Amino acid sequence: MTNTIKATLINYFDVWGNAEEGYEVNNLCKEGEIELREDFKEVDLLQELQDFGFIVEEATMKDITFDWVGPEMIELYETKTNYPLGRVELPY
Repeated sequence: MTNTIKATLINYFDVWGNAEEGYEVNNLCKEGEIELREDFKEVDLLQELQDFGFIVEEATMKDITFDWVGPEMIELYETKTNYPLGRVELPY
C-alpha cells in the first residue's frame, strides 16, 4: 500500500504582465487540497489537477511546466507563454 500526502493548491488568480515583458502575480488564494501518492510523478500531479478541475482535461504534459522550487513547492506555468497558473505546496 502506497502512502499518500495532502498538498495545498494555490491559484494565481490575478496575474499582470505579458509573455514579452514577463508576469507578476498580483493576488492568489488557496483553491483547495489534492491528495497525491508520496512517490508521485508529474504526470500524476497533472491528472490530480485535472480531476480537481484546476487544469482542463485536454491539457498534456507539454502544455504545463512544473517548476520545482525546492522539495516543498511546485509552480505551474502554461508552457507556451510561461503564464503563471498557481502552485502546489507539499508538506515536506
